Amino acid sequence: MKFVKKMPRTDKELSEKLTVQGWKKLKEPRSMQMAILASLPFLLLSLGLAYFVILPFYNLLVPIRDFVENGFSFSINLLGVLGGLAALYAYVTLHELLHGMLVPNWLKSDKTFWGVTVQGGFVFTTEELSKSRFLLISIFPYLVLTVGVGLLCGLLGMLSSLVMLLIIVNAAGSCVDFLSFALIAAQVPNGCRIINNGFETFYR
Repeated sequence: MKFVKKMPRTDKELSEKLTVQGWKKLKEPRSMQMAILASLPFLLLSLGLAYFVILPFYNLLVPIRDFVENGFSFSINLLGVLGGLAALYAYVTLHELLHGMLVPNWLKSDKTFWGVTVQGGFVFTTEELSKSRFLLISIFPYLVLTVGVGLLCGLLGMLSSLVMLLIIVNAAGSCVDFLSFALIAAQVPNGCRIINNGFETFYR
């Protein structure tokens, strides 16, 4: 797996080759901007699930109610802000690595790339994947970093404000992953293989 500064573009020659070989093209958004717009309904789902993960240990509606009733005041701690930003960057990086580590032979694969930009992180591979593996790759970071971390920290009494923020940000950032999961689950028959090529996905 290689680190790159931006997501590789769609390889038109590869798309033509896959089409000739009988691969079918998935109906999906053609750009990251369109994918984000299409994933907005899944944003509510991912945040809603995160809320119910945290709810047994802390009611997130309490500070909202307090704000409505009493307003709020705050002070800025520069070290705290920098520490929070560092933790957020590390969480986003870990999110992408969790995607990548489920790609077959991910450490040695020359077809798998990852990166973190101002807009967010990404993992990209043209390795051939089974439908079940693709679905697991899509949802795995959410299961680990939102559900798993939320439950573990809640049970251990370590559900701090920073941890809850990271859980919620990860949930929000996973909405595109939920969209990918839904598109593959709805359009790709069981037993098919899947290949990504930029913003194009093929199956057969």
